[in-house]
Amino acid sequence: MRKLSLLWALLVSALFVVGCGPETPDTPNKPTPDDPIPGGVTPEITLTEVAVTFDSFTFEVTSNVEGELGYAVVAEGNTTPKIDELFALNSAEVSDSLELTVSELNDNTSYTLVAILRAKEDGTLSAPAKLQFTTPDDGVENPIVINEITYNTVNFTINIAGDYLFQCIDKAYLEHNGQTPESYINTLGIGIPEKGVQTYEWVDGLTYGSYDMHLREDSEYYIIAAISDGKQNVTGDVFVKPFRTPKRPVSEAGMTIELKDISSTSVTIATTPDGTVAEYYVWVETQANIAYYVQVGGSESFLNSLIKNANSGSWHLTQANEQTWGGLTPDTDYYCLVYLMDNKGSDMMQKVEFRTSGKTLADPKADVTITAAEKDPHKTLNINIFSEDAATVRVAFNTAADIQEQRNNDISDADIVRSFGYDLSAEDVEAVRTSGFTLVSEELWPDTEYVAIVSVKNVEQTEVVVCASFTTPKKALPQRVESELFEKLQGKWLVSYDLIQVNGVAVSIKDAEVTIAAGADDKSAKEYRDYNRMVILGWPFDVTSQGELKEIPYYSPADLLDSSSYWRNYESLAYRDYGPKIFLEIGEGDTITIPSEKNHYLYNWGSDGYVLYFFGADYNSKKSAPATFPVTLSEDGNTLTIGAHHSGAEFDYGVYRPSVFRNMTEMWSVATSDIVLKRVE
Repeated sequence: MRKLSLLWALLVSALFVVGCGPETPDTPNKPTPDDPIPGGVTPEITLTEVAVTFDSFTFEVTSNVEGELGYAVVAEGNTTPKIDELFALNSAEVSDSLELTVSELNDNTSYTLVAILRAKEDGTLSAPAKLQFTTPDDGVENPIVINEITYNTVNFTINIAGDYLFQCIDKAYLEHNGQTPESYINTLGIGIPEKGVQTYEWVDGLTYGSYDMHLREDSEYYIIAAISDGKQNVTGDVFVKPFRTPKRPVSEAGMTIELKDISSTSVTIATTPDGTVAEYYVWVETQANIAYYVQVGGSESFLNSLIKNANSGSWHLTQANEQTWGGLTPDTDYYCLVYLMDNKGSDMMQKVEFRTSGKTLADPKADVTITAAEKDPHKTLNINIFSEDAATVRVAFNTAADIQEQRNNDISDADIVRSFGYDLSAEDVEAVRTSGFTLVSEELWPDTEYVAIVSVKNVEQTEVVVCASFTTPKKALPQRVESELFEKLQGKWLVSYDLIQVNGVAVSIKDAEVTIAAGADDKSAKEYRDYNRMVILGWPFDVTSQGELKEIPYYSPADLLDSSSYWRNYESLAYRDYGPKIFLEIGEGDTITIPSEKNHYLYNWGSDGYVLYFFGADYNSKKSAPATFPVTLSEDGNTLTIGAHHSGAEFDYGVYRPSVFRNMTEMWSVATSDIVLKRVE
């Protein structure tokens, strides 16, 4: 039932893609079909129609020799690909006869199938064969017509007279996000607004207005068009047209790749391109990750896009290069990937397999201690870390109660820091390795045990996990104030004020009942009195869209202690987490203030996993501060008015009013007027 509210940050991981390749086979000199083939057989192929539907064509190819078939289906009016392009568009191995299907065609369209065979024995080409056919009408009126497709372009027409939204989107992207074309354009997508019948040229790497256009070779896409209101709202039918880009012509450029000095954590890669290479990219990644990227992207062409769009590595190389790649994992299978483009616009991906050697270093050692800070030791701790072996350091830090909750679920400390910790920067790790590094954790709860779990890995990724704990002291007691107000203010009060909620809607709270008490129980009453404080129980802060006050239940410390071992085993946290609650503080001369501190929770028992805090907000400047709010008591003692805190430089000269925050940073409910409390009894 408890959430783990560890002080953690998500690791933003970059996509690694890489490739160096196997040896490049020698390309034989290819005779033309008319050249005599000494001792050989001239290749011949026959194409036969098997079946045709509104969006596919099935044919049989027969051949007198074994070889590779290159083929394409060309719509009437479009340019027939060159011979060497056919093999890049579609290819298949043929030994005698083979049945093949071309899909994602347009209905009611005339096409020509063009095919040629390259003999396996000597590379001899057959004469091109052609077969004409026409797809039938599918009986469904789809206003999207695809006119022409290349490996990085698609030309299409949308036959809609009125307003619509359209988009060209990667099928693999939709599947990865659990979306269909229809749900994407209605929810996740940002459709491009257009109007009237238009023909579009979608080109990879260019923009359409402010929209980036993307197309990868040998990949599936959807063109989506949805009737709209002229803005970004779908108001009618959604039309979808799938298509697949062909393969890019494969470059015949030469690239020499040499892997040297392979160790447990590094490899040196030397690359030498020939004069036909325009530019190339080098990357290194595990074979397991490469397999995953191909699966997610839908084809190996996804690797090309990842490499070209990554922001580190060996990019845009044009000359011979040698680079050492570090940070690798021992005993792991890797690929060196080299992606090149030649001066004719063709490309090629080469992959070279290698495996790192086993570990050679001793296990790392680390010292971790926690100490109280000199300033505000009741709420500030120092986590001190030193390890001469550190290559990476990851830290998880939270109350002993939250850590124990995970341990009770059989989650190891290594898994806790892996799931909920955050990584130190390279600069901080360097400090860990040399002089030692101190991580400061602020806004903690007094008299509470905290635990730090620190993972240190050396360059071979061998891990040591070290734990340290410390209990924050109680807050120092102030000078005791004697005042009749500690008794007179107790009782029922009605709260009224204006506020702005997280959705930006201005609402009001009118006559919500709260209780001003010495404490939530005898124990807290004694502690609060020692700090010259009282408590307001059941603080109202949330209003429905209909203007009605939401009934936020109040849970006392006793309620929390009864509900879970989390609080029973760590009683101080029940007094941190109960509520909703805020505090009154009585000063000398019967001055009254509302204090706020970022380590004081409005409450922390919600099943939604959010912590609610109470401190100051300047809504106009979107600033927050642990402000102290002035309170005025009327002469008859029956009205309390909570005003704004006008700060100086300590809080950047803001005007702060009492506010509720979700998870420290989200302004959930910000007061926009004075808060008035009127006595009930």
